[in-house]
Amino acid sequence: MVSPEDPDGTERTGKILDWKSGFGPITGVAVNREGDLYVSRLFAGVVTKVSHHDRRTHVKVPFPAGLALDPHDGRLYVSAWSVADRDGTVMEGKKTPGGQLWKILGF
Repeated sequence: MVSPEDPDGTERTGKILDWKSGFGPITGVAVNREGDLYVSRLFAGVVTKVSHHDRRTHVKVPFPAGLALDPHDGRLYVSAWSVADRDGTVMEGKKTPGGQLWKILGF
């Protein structure tokens, strides 16, 4: 249900307040308390952090899809190897199990 007003009585206008570009296909988005934006790009193999000052940093994650932030400590969790089957995927001569959950520290 969409309410025409926020709980504080502010009227919603549907106006776009801000936007970011230059990512290509996006598979996950999360925003922390400070206003930093996290974007996962499945086939690019990266998660990008766009700080509230518009500085971009990247961390390599194989086939990242969903993102989640821990509400208590702000740590970022990323699903990795999202397109691998449950028995794993061979890449660069190594077999890697599919469906991993990664905790990203210091990002």
